[in-house]
Amino acid sequence: MTDGGNGLQRRSVVMGVKACRRWPRFTGLLRAALLGFILALATTTASDAQASDQSTPDTGGAFFAVEAPDLGFAVTDFGDARLWSSWRDLGGEGVFGAPVSRRFTFQGQVAQLFERGMLRWKPGSGVSVVNVMDLLASNGYDEQLLSDFGIPASVDWSDSAGLSWPDIQRRHMALLEGPEPWRTALRAAFYTAGEALGSDAAAILLHGLPVAVAETHAGYVLRAQRAAWVYAPDIDEAPRRVDISGFLKQTPLVPRRAAVPHGPDFQLPPRPVSAVQFFDWWSHDYLPTEYFTHGLSWERIGITRDQVGSPAYYDANFRLIRDLGVDGVFWEWYGTAPSLTPTPVVQDSLRRHGLKIGLFYDWELLYAGGQAVLSDRAYITPNEAGLSKIADEVIAFYQGIPRDLWLYDADGQLPVVVYAYGFPEALDDADGWTWFFTELVRRVESALDVDVIFDWSVAYLPPSQVQELAFERWPDDYAPFNFVVDIPQSQYGHHVVTWNYIFDNRGVAERDMLPRLIRDDNRYLQETAWLAAHTNPSLVFIYSWNEFWEGSHLFPDDTYEWRRYELAKAQLAELAATRVNDLPRAVIIGDPADTYPLGTNGLFESQRLLIRHFLRRYVPQATFVTPARATTDALAGYDLVVSLTTDRAIDPVLAALPESTKIVYWNATGLTTGFAQRFVEAVESERPVGRFGILDREGQAVDDTIAAKGDVWRVTPATDASAILQFDQQGQAYPLVVQAGNDHWINIYDPTDAALAAAFEAVYGRELEPAITFALLGNIQRVEVYPDGRVVQNRFSAPAVFVHESLAIPDFEPVPPEGL
Repeated sequence: MTDGGNGLQRRSVVMGVKACRRWPRFTGLLRAALLGFILALATTTASDAQASDQSTPDTGGAFFAVEAPDLGFAVTDFGDARLWSSWRDLGGEGVFGAPVSRRFTFQGQVAQLFERGMLRWKPGSGVSVVNVMDLLASNGYDEQLLSDFGIPASVDWSDSAGLSWPDIQRRHMALLEGPEPWRTALRAAFYTAGEALGSDAAAILLHGLPVAVAETHAGYVLRAQRAAWVYAPDIDEAPRRVDISGFLKQTPLVPRRAAVPHGPDFQLPPRPVSAVQFFDWWSHDYLPTEYFTHGLSWERIGITRDQVGSPAYYDANFRLIRDLGVDGVFWEWYGTAPSLTPTPVVQDSLRRHGLKIGLFYDWELLYAGGQAVLSDRAYITPNEAGLSKIADEVIAFYQGIPRDLWLYDADGQLPVVVYAYGFPEALDDADGWTWFFTELVRRVESALDVDVIFDWSVAYLPPSQVQELAFERWPDDYAPFNFVVDIPQSQYGHHVVTWNYIFDNRGVAERDMLPRLIRDDNRYLQETAWLAAHTNPSLVFIYSWNEFWEGSHLFPDDTYEWRRYELAKAQLAELAATRVNDLPRAVIIGDPADTYPLGTNGLFESQRLLIRHFLRRYVPQATFVTPARATTDALAGYDLVVSLTTDRAIDPVLAALPESTKIVYWNATGLTTGFAQRFVEAVESERPVGRFGILDREGQAVDDTIAAKGDVWRVTPATDASAILQFDQQGQAYPLVVQAGNDHWINIYDPTDAALAAAFEAVYGRELEPAITFALLGNIQRVEVYPDGRVVQNRFSAPAVFVHESLAIPDFEPVPPEGL
């Protein structure tokens, strides 16, 4: 986002408000608690942000300084989100106020805070003014609004259901009618925002409808859907507008980074940022070595063996990396080096070639003493020793590098890629791990004055309930990462996509007597390229530039020469030119990670398995929330809701969503709710247990089975519903997937690809293709060569939303491994 100004064209626009069955819902997902201080009240016409005299022209936008002439916030038309044009048409600074935050992601959409409100951009329908007071109410902030500011809760307006919009408007506007001087003053404030608003429509567009007027401990108070005013006649000359934008910035609704002022020339990087892993092995005098998977020649990149580790070596590598088209490197430290931090020689070369640097923090190597193992030992512990090692080393790495070289993701966060699997399997100390995960982020952010996100490799051997707590509870701080593309990446979000280019760990396998693993299928390249283009990640991680022991490097070699380099270069250029936003905005609702002790609830364990191994293939664009955060308002911005939770309190929330919202629904705990009865008319008391064949909607056998474990019902579909997939119990067909309008109920928790594919093919309106990325337990698409000489072609494919488009270099083919 280029922050610049071109002189605001102010004009007031009167717009109608569309009638609807329920109040408009423009909300986000809030964190668990406020930071806990009381915000000041600002007068209705106060402005802490002034237009900068040093603002520079842009294609559409303006910069406002708030802390110094060169620090502030901009509103722009950057990308497809035309926030500046919409803000200008609402009246610009004079009516809506200056921006008081950066852009940020809000339910998968671009949003921004201003002095007098919040705007949200939704492709296809344009800008909306967010009902911020309704948002706060639906997320449990009414008591704090009352105690801190004296703002009363909304009156109960449920009896307005069924009324026409003019009648609804008249009922709400009646709150402003009356002869009392204090009411007259509040009414005048409602029709003012920096300047007078010319009509009911203009005032409602900016402030929403009035929802409460009351006398509280603060004085006389008017609450609307998008604003609030307090008036104490003995103290105030005029009503004071509550600084709701300031209040919002202290809630988890607005990411911390969005509140940090920036300079007028600040730019968010293109989405996504890309970086290649760079392994600085060169403290050893043994290169090249027989343990490299592919032979290589230093002369191929224009240097000699004697120059390895010199400025000429780094210049030669970084010049090629720059020309590849990535934004930077993720630096990996080797165990015998004196510190994590790259030397000034490295830093100077990075700067000469316009590259940024981030940390690849390899705790598997550090812990295992140089052995490349996937640890099943719980070496990460929630104590001071474990936490301080990670925090101190991450902090030291970045403190040794000038800030202008730091690699940020496309959201402006500092990504730290962590390769470490050593979490305990069971969550036995929730308090201790809560301290660990929150304190780690707090220490790093406090020391570096930055918003950090840890992209952490997903533990799956065994899976860790502890790590799932981090992904579920703190999604802005911890995101699932997969180092190589055939291992799982839990679907708690879509922050990072990994690209590998023909992995073959021949070298490390021979050195450490491990199985040799070869992933030489072009579908890995096609599927991960599609993910990067279609799921809006903030980061593309490429493994690697020079990890010669595991073969998946872009450094030219004797086997591929420059072909892998040229393919990656072409794919990055294609990604920059063809990113699309064609998937429905999706959210998964699941039980909190600490709902049940490990292994005590089968439905919960099935949820964990679905999130870890399956849903990345079906809804890779989805975020994750728990039922407590899944209010009707919080779900309003999504096109697709995937409800896994066992908490039936979610059912009335789902029932209240617009018919246009698509819902994929699980329920094995009780079909008596109104939402459940959309799908079923009659329920049998006996639950089937065992393995049963699957039938299509016509009753024809499908080449798959289900394993019913008490998580399946025998039902009759509702009159307006139909079974699109069935199971066969002793010659009787029962619904397995039921469709009612835009919604689908999957009548089994045990992950079953046939059922998942049937539901999601209906959601996407197309047949899903078989895909190989993200292994399913032991099923992995790869060749395995064991130390005893056995060669196994392991195979895996399963339905996925991915589309197999031609590679950017269509005739690229993997080179068959010699001797296999």
